[in-house]
Amino acid sequence: MTRKEYVQLNVQEQLHDEGSAQLNSARVRDEIRKSGGPDIGIPGSQTAAYQKVYSDYKSGKISRQQAIDRNANLMGKETTSGTNQNYRKYYGESYEKYWDSKAASKGKK
Repeated sequence: MTRKEYVQLNVQEQLHDEGSAQLNSARVRDEIRKSGGPDIGIPGSQTAAYQKVYSDYKSGKISRQQAIDRNANLMGKETTSGTNQNYRKYYGESYEKYWDSKAASKGKK
């Protein structure tokens, strides 16, 4: 496995986790609103896009995995609060640093 493959694989896994969390946030928002509670929104700067994904999933237009994939792609464009980087770059840099310090030292380039 190359450095680039390692980074891409791990970044995508992290973004899928984020995408799954966004789908869960949209589901919770929907449940609260249906119960007469307040609109808690969906974390991030792309509420309308996350809501569209959830609506498509809920109506059966897309599968759960497709919803997670779409949310993962959206999350890659979100900005972290700590570093002001997009999530794709933020996660990428941490895996690049790990590869450079651990995997490369074992002769894997």
